[in-house]
Amino acid sequence: MKVAVFFRTLAVLLALAPGAVLAQNASSKEIEDLFKESEDRMLAGDLDGSNKILEKVYALNKQEPGFYWRMARNYWLKGESSPFDKKDFRLEQFDKAQILTRKALKFAPHVAELHFWYAASTGRKATTMGVAKAFVQGVFKPREILAHLEKVHELKPTYRLPTGQSNTLGDSYLILATMYRQAPRGVLAKMVTGMSGDPEKSLEFMRKAVQLEPNSINYNKELGVAALCVSNENNDQKIREEGLEALKKIPKLKIRTKLDEVDVQHSKWLVREPQIACKYNRDGLQEINSEFEKKYGKAEK
Repeated sequence: MKVAVFFRTLAVLLALAPGAVLAQNASSKEIEDLFKESEDRMLAGDLDGSNKILEKVYALNKQEPGFYWRMARNYWLKGESSPFDKKDFRLEQFDKAQILTRKALKFAPHVAELHFWYAASTGRKATTMGVAKAFVQGVFKPREILAHLEKVHELKPTYRLPTGQSNTLGDSYLILATMYRQAPRGVLAKMVTGMSGDPEKSLEFMRKAVQLEPNSINYNKELGVAALCVSNENNDQKIREEGLEALKKIPKLKIRTKLDEVDVQHSKWLVREPQIACKYNRDGLQEINSEFEKKYGKAEK
C-alpha cells in the first residue's frame, strides 16, 4: 500500500513539474520586464515612477537583490541631482540607499551592485555632511568603503547601462579615483583612515573607467580632473593635454541626465580653471556656480 501511495504521489509531482517550471520562468521574466521598465523611467528622470515599478518586484520576491540596489541607486540619484542647498533632503536620500543595501547584503553578499551602492551611499553621506565632521561622527569609514569596492572587483560584475553612461566596475573605479585624488596624504593619514591620497593612482583608475565606457560624460570629466590634478603637481604637459582633451570632448557627447548637464557645465569651467582640479568635487563647484557665471557667463550646454 505504501509503495502504491509513493508512486501515485510521484506521478502527481511529475505531472505538476512542467507547470511549476513554467510558473517560475514566467515569474522570472516578469521581474526582468519590470526591471527594464523601471530602468527606462530612471533614465527618463522619473525616479519616483521607477521606484513604483520596483515596488512591484518587491511584491513578487522580497529577497530579490535587484530590487534593493536599483531602488538604492534611485535614492542616490535623487540626492545627487537635488539642489546643493537641500542638504537635509540629500542626506535623507543617501541614508535610504545605505539602509536598503545594508539590509540586502545580509542575504545576498554575492551581488556586486549591493557592495557598490552601499559604498557609494556611505561616501556621499560623508561628503554631503563634510568629510571631517562625518569622520569624527563615525559616518565616514574609508576602510569600510575600500573593502566593499574591493569586493566589487572580486565579484567581477558585468552590469552596465545600455546607454553606455556607466557600469558597475567603472563606477567603482570612479569612486576610488575620487577618494585617492581628494584624500589627505602621508603616513599619518594612512594610519588613521586606511588610505593616503595619490593623484596618480586616481588617474590610473579613471583611465580604466573610460576604457570601459568611452562615451560617459561623468567618466571623461573625472578623467580630465584626475589628469589636470597630476599635471598641476608634476608640471607634466603631456598629462595636462590628456586632461584637457577629455574635458573638451564632453560637450560633443550625448546628454542623458540632469547630472550630465551639470558635468558639461563644470567641464567647460575646469578647462578655464585647471588649477582647481585637485580639490574639485561636484558639490564644491555647485557652491561657487555664481562666481564662475559672473566671471565667464553661464556655460552653454
